[in-house]
Amino acid sequence: MDDIKLNYDTEASGPFTLGETLTFGGGGVAELVLLYDEGATGEMYCKMISGSNPLNNETITGGSSSATALLDGNAFVSRFPVKIAEDTSYTASSGNIRWTGPNLGTTHSCKFDGQTVNLTLGEILTFGNGSTAELIEQTDSGGSGELFFRMISVTPPADNDTISGGTSSGDGNVDGAVHTRAYTPNNLHYWFADKGDDATFVGNDEQDRTKPRISQRVGVTDVLALGSANIDDTMSYHMYSGSWVQGGGSPTEYNAVAIAVVDADGSTEPVIIQSNALLSATTTEYWKNAYMPNAASRINMLIKVNVAGTVTDRRVVRFRALEYLRNYFTAPDPTLSGGITPVSLVATDDGNNSTAAATVATWSDAIFTYGYATVDHNNGNGAQPYWAVGDIASRTKPQFHERYKWVQRRGTSETILGLNAQLIVGNDLTFNFDGESGTDITHGDILTFSGNSTGTALVLGVNYATGTTGELYCQRLTGDVPLDDAVITSDGGGTAVVNGTPVDRLIINNLFGSFTGTAFNPANIGLTLEAADADTSDLYTDLLEAQQQPPNNQTGTINTAISNVVTVYPWDGAATDAVGDPAPDFVRLATSVTLSGASETQATVTGSIPTWVPQVGFARITTDAGVRRIVPYSSWSGSVFTFTSNEDFSGDNATSGNGLMPSPIDQVVVSASESFTGVYTANQNKAADADQQFVVRVTNASGATAKQPATNTATFTSGGFSLNVTLIND
Repeated sequence: MDDIKLNYDTEASGPFTLGETLTFGGGGVAELVLLYDEGATGEMYCKMISGSNPLNNETITGGSSSATALLDGNAFVSRFPVKIAEDTSYTASSGNIRWTGPNLGTTHSCKFDGQTVNLTLGEILTFGNGSTAELIEQTDSGGSGELFFRMISVTPPADNDTISGGTSSGDGNVDGAVHTRAYTPNNLHYWFADKGDDATFVGNDEQDRTKPRISQRVGVTDVLALGSANIDDTMSYHMYSGSWVQGGGSPTEYNAVAIAVVDADGSTEPVIIQSNALLSATTTEYWKNAYMPNAASRINMLIKVNVAGTVTDRRVVRFRALEYLRNYFTAPDPTLSGGITPVSLVATDDGNNSTAAATVATWSDAIFTYGYATVDHNNGNGAQPYWAVGDIASRTKPQFHERYKWVQRRGTSETILGLNAQLIVGNDLTFNFDGESGTDITHGDILTFSGNSTGTALVLGVNYATGTTGELYCQRLTGDVPLDDAVITSDGGGTAVVNGTPVDRLIINNLFGSFTGTAFNPANIGLTLEAADADTSDLYTDLLEAQQQPPNNQTGTINTAISNVVTVYPWDGAATDAVGDPAPDFVRLATSVTLSGASETQATVTGSIPTWVPQVGFARITTDAGVRRIVPYSSWSGSVFTFTSNEDFSGDNATSGNGLMPSPIDQVVVSASESFTGVYTANQNKAADADQQFVVRVTNASGATAKQPATNTATFTSGGFSLNVTLIND
């Protein structure tokens, strides 16, 4: 219903009473909010409750005062919500326009009656027309009072709509008008202009026809404050849909944004970042997901972009959707100016993110390690550079995805490289540098640009070509993309100069890119899982912007009881031992260099080591005395195994040509299963014509109760293998 203004005459039995219910001759009903009574004549500002707006000569009857009058001309729609008189003040001597209304976050208010159970602050109210709102403030006089709330639905409730509390089971009914309690710059302009016609001021607005103008409209939605007239930040938090400029030659500007959030249920709340700081750190998230909703966008608000002539970070503000359980999204950074800047955020449901946040919070072993590092995904491209390498530890890939959704969720206190994780987007700025001096620049440093460029950046990784030159992989924090020869100063104590033209990028998705449920594909630049955790379904983009697809890492797993002994040895698919069991291939490989020293560090074999051999494991090396010696190795490459520690072969050599058998598992079970991970490649058996087969033996004859041994075979396929083995008493 409308806020209206009307003139009246022939008043009798007056004056009317503020807050009373008026009935008009045409059937309309309104709440009297402002009154300027001059005896038999005057003017009123009302909020219609029901019926049509009154016309000339309709009667006006007061509900509690019993005063009567006639309209002097038709009522007309007010240019401002009439509660503005309660919610704002103007001090002529200082020019201060200040907020005097309800608490931050309030968008509407109404009186209520018929309450039997109290409502609770902060709960979600549901009204009889189906609309919803968050209760911000209330006055309660038993069964009646006044509610101040933030509308979530677009349509406010109406008189006599029921009120139901979401958690309190509180109740009541709307009693009369529902008022708007937030204002546009035009509302303020017209309110004080309206008062500028009055002979003298009344109440807390020191404005009348003896005072200078306070403001003027600029364009359709914007207002320029004149002279010393000014609002403060608190006032701006209660305003929307238009820009406000004040301060003359050294202006302070509040610009308007309208944020359209596309999601499934309207619950996504934007994260707003200005000058590399969360806006909520100083204002709280009062905008939430429905500040002054309308049909075009759910969130309308003002953001200060200029302070006494000093523009804040080029007027650029970042808007992100970081709602846990939904895919994350970063809008292209808009530059705020006059008018209303539209912003669109998309928050689709993430089908791979359904675990409760409290559960994911405990998965602290899944981590990224930050800083320039190389990872070899064994795909023939060698070690390639990244700025973040993930280790899923005891978790799965889906759990790792959820963990870093949790780390970056809206409202998080988690940090990445010293910044709140909500601020981290990724490698959107890369450039070469030279002339470094002082302390080496390293990841986590904040860079400041000067000279021909201004701005700041977070260092994600550094690749030094020499002691004073290299390449920096960064995230822009503030300012423009730096230019060639811009001076770089690190907060860690180093200085350098930009060398060449930097590359900047737009990143709008999750930190680690999209996740399909089984694969990270595609990923943002410079992030990867460590080689042991990645597989051929993944697709990573290294810092050189080359896509890296890992080979098919697969796992062989033996599930059996703790204390059992498990061996997994290669088998040629045919050989048997003296008792008819499958016989291990102890000469699967052959040494090409004799091992005879007291401190041997590696073994070299003839040909290439097959890809199914795990990067860390055991080798059974046959010595000249016929001993199949078990030797742990820490890595292998090409044809060379590197031993975990120095090995003494001086007393029993392993002559060139002796057998070397990789043994992926060769140990006592300590956690109910043992497994190894290798790269699956077709035709990796000894004849290079089929998948590698294994003989799997599980024994336990040394305990108090001897067990019958079990012998099985398994084939390492494109899906690995898994065996369950239970021993029975012997």
